[in-house]
Amino acid sequence: MAANASSGDGAPMRDESVATYLHGHLAGSQSAEGLAHRMLDADTDDDGKAFLGRFIDEIREERTHIESVLGAVEGEEGLVRRGLDAATELVGMAGALASRTSPGRFADYEALAIGVWGKRLLWSALLKLAEVDERFAGLPLAPLSDQAERQEKELLRLRSASILPSLTTS
Repeated sequence: MAANASSGDGAPMRDESVATYLHGHLAGSQSAEGLAHRMLDADTDDDGKAFLGRFIDEIREERTHIESVLGAVEGEEGLVRRGLDAATELVGMAGALASRTSPGRFADYEALAIGVWGKRLLWSALLKLAEVDERFAGLPLAPLSDQAERQEKELLRLRSASILPSLTTS
């Protein structure tokens, strides 16, 4: 693990804790992308398809930002760990996804909205860290936060529109 960096106030940054936090968000990002792909493949609604396509592209871009800061926090040792984590994650997701059933499209949008809310919390935490550690200062955190807010609003709109079609017979 990379040595702990010093924050702006002289207190050491707990790199291992930061890395663990970021790994959790990476795993969430990968799961959200998988769910969005399944939804995109099954969706017949053009509005939903258009959003999901953009959402997947944005998730991938966001993940590169998380990975870049992880590289700064973990150093070279993190590359091996990330490779092992990715392989483990893929095996776990394959099993979980194969057996997953949803009560309807609205629940899938809801799950993505909850994940995006968590992502908004990530960006706000990194904004706070950027105040004391230059490794986070180069991230476009304000635009990422705005993007997550837009994603959440759109997901909630799509969720609302899909409740009745998901849960009623008429």
